[in-house]
Amino acid sequence: MVGTEEKGRLLAEFSINVQRHFPDVWRSLFEERSGNAKFGSAQRTLVCVECPVSGPLKRDALLASLRRLARRHEGTVDPCADEFAFVSFGNPQDALAMAVELQRLVARARLRVGLASGRCRMARCDAAGQAFLMLLGDERARVRTLTLHAAPGSVQLAPGAYEDLRDAIDSTLGSCIVMESFEDDELHEVSLTLPPDPMADLSTFAGLGLT
Repeated sequence: MVGTEEKGRLLAEFSINVQRHFPDVWRSLFEERSGNAKFGSAQRTLVCVECPVSGPLKRDALLASLRRLARRHEGTVDPCADEFAFVSFGNPQDALAMAVELQRLVARARLRVGLASGRCRMARCDAAGQAFLMLLGDERARVRTLTLHAAPGSVQLAPGAYEDLRDAIDSTLGSCIVMESFEDDELHEVSLTLPPDPMADLSTFAGLGLT
């Protein structure tokens, strides 16, 4: 059950994001009172991808690749990409597969990627001729923070997601480095570093002294 205070926070977050990314939709919903937005929650695995403004990879090309990979792995791309983009999945293994494929595809860019599972708040919007699903709330913020802590070129997993995916990591990644971080004997974060691309100039393996 969502409390009154949380409802207010979700509505405020939704309004800010819609006004920033879809001003016509915002006017339709909040000024013209047409269209609709329905709020709900579901168990999802979220992948958060760094979207740098500058660097070897153009942002538009990255987002196009992300949308293509999301479709292939049955994910839903959040429409409000800024310095980070988000994709939600019903299956954690699909999320891991997409994250790994993306890192291999853009290895030279050495992007930070985060992956976490939890009960996600979302809004399904249909207004001004546009329809989309927007992620909201604590889980979105949590996977964003997780991604900020990731090493360049790695996939950072929250503990719950790691437990869900532990058996699938070897089959999905093959050889990789798994680094576990603990706080007070409790698993805090897990970082996956893929084998270096032999054509790439840089890799997180070099930073680890393993080349």
